[in-house]
Amino acid sequence: MRLADPVTSSSPVFGDQTPVIPMRGVHLDLKGLAPTFDRLMQLADVFDQMRFNVLLVEWEDMFPWSFDERLSHSDAYTPQQVRQFRDRCFELGMQFIPLIPTLGHMEFVLKLPGYESLREIPNSVDCLNPLADGAQQLVQKMIDDQLSLLGDVSYLHLGGDEAWGWAKHQKTRAYVDEFGSASLYLKHYQPLFDQLAQHNIRPMLWHDMMRDWPTESLKHIGKQADIVIWGYRGKPEQELHHHKPHILRAFADAGVTIWGGGCFKGADGPSCDLPLTQARLDNHQGWVQATLDYALQGVITTGWSRYAHSRCQVEPLDACLLELAMTALCFHYGEPVTEKAAWDLLDQCNQIQRCKTLREHLHQLSDARNLFWERSRQMMEHLAAGQIEPALNDPGFVSFLMDHLHPWAKRVSVLTEQLPSLLDGLVVASQAVAYARTWDQSVKNQLALLEQQIQNQFA
Repeated sequence: MRLADPVTSSSPVFGDQTPVIPMRGVHLDLKGLAPTFDRLMQLADVFDQMRFNVLLVEWEDMFPWSFDERLSHSDAYTPQQVRQFRDRCFELGMQFIPLIPTLGHMEFVLKLPGYESLREIPNSVDCLNPLADGAQQLVQKMIDDQLSLLGDVSYLHLGGDEAWGWAKHQKTRAYVDEFGSASLYLKHYQPLFDQLAQHNIRPMLWHDMMRDWPTESLKHIGKQADIVIWGYRGKPEQELHHHKPHILRAFADAGVTIWGGGCFKGADGPSCDLPLTQARLDNHQGWVQATLDYALQGVITTGWSRYAHSRCQVEPLDACLLELAMTALCFHYGEPVTEKAAWDLLDQCNQIQRCKTLREHLHQLSDARNLFWERSRQMMEHLAAGQIEPALNDPGFVSFLMDHLHPWAKRVSVLTEQLPSLLDGLVVASQAVAYARTWDQSVKNQLALLEQQIQNQFA
């Protein structure tokens, strides 16, 4: 399915200007706080109204895997639902790009019994050992499974990023020492490129494992795959992250087809309630400029639900539609946009009220959590001072601090208890409950630790 011509809407928000970035992508991360199916279908239309014409879908455990059903969440979408969602995106003229992790971020597979031998590090489930017997067959099955439902796609994203255990295994370390890191990476991916070529599908990969590659290796992979250079903090010229200008230039000079990767949510901390709005806008303004400087194919804004499969869930998508709307306007106009313009766009998309309600609730929850942990840290430091200098032990002050901790713990508990009802119909119910209870349970755990420490210290 090929991309339709860029939309030049005459809507009051977008006007009739041709978008500055022709291929404007949004990433849907389904490995946490996954939308209900009804909401998933609505989101396709919301993305279209925001003038995104590329959708990158990271299914992970919400996909109905057939070769090993254990990979699927108990609330995973059905095969019929997956096809229906794909068909709706096709009807809207979107480039539909599935994403399958095939090196790093394979926790949802490697955690399962029977896959232990495929891990790069025996007690770590994040990274695949590309030289292990059965590793190629596993990722090929994953690709076949998704293509059996998704059919006529032009691109497939193979992940390939953040392989934290890279070359830690004895065999892979020996291979890299003899042939180099790029050689091992290409050895792993060449069969997958060949598999996709049989379906006329262009592979895509994140760039971070290639940052130090020689030019010849970049040229080799660039002939077979598009590379998405991602960086979520600041602008390339500020050199705060691994999307620095010299990295962009190295890929461009090697003739690689480059996409940019920014982030509208999930980049401001592994347990954040809401994004830092201005930081998200600044990041995307940098990618607009990079598009002009390095002739990028397009830019995808990512929206992470977890930093990894086994990490906490972060900001709910529906609370971050403001940042997504600002990103959409930035991609269209290529210049700074205001929150008012973004709210106008959300109003046009009929998404404004629940977004505002969720944001207000999460602001309150964030304040309560931050105040609890700030006072908890004060308590821990005071108790530590008493351990170092027993003469400083002051039971009265400890009681005073605890009296100030409990109200904020109660506030967190009340707000988290209310949160699932605000997410009702938007995300899978069991995931909404788990998300909310995580913050309440962490506070209760900390109170229990403090009370035990106080009892031990003042016995």
